[in-house]
Amino acid sequence: MLRGKAFVKFNSEAGLVKCLALNGTELDGRRLRIEHAAKLSEPKPMSERDPESTTVFVGGISYYTNEETLGTVFADCGTIKDIRMPLNED
Repeated sequence: MLRGKAFVKFNSEAGLVKCLALNGTELDGRRLRIEHAAKLSEPKPMSERDPESTTVFVGGISYYTNEETLGTVFADCGTIKDIRMPLNED
């Protein structure tokens, strides 16, 4: 089962910025939390994180949402290089 989160990597910073603007929008009845993944990476100190990263963290995803749906939602943001949706570790 999916965990309700994803990591989406864009080809450009412009795509990242457009995607971040969608923070708080609804998908499948749930409010998305979208953040720049470089700001969330742990345990690295801020000085060692990659500010050039074009990956966003997407939380609050319905467990029934899939990669294809996310690709459609973020298609207007720019070219997507990768979408990862971690599974539960039960």
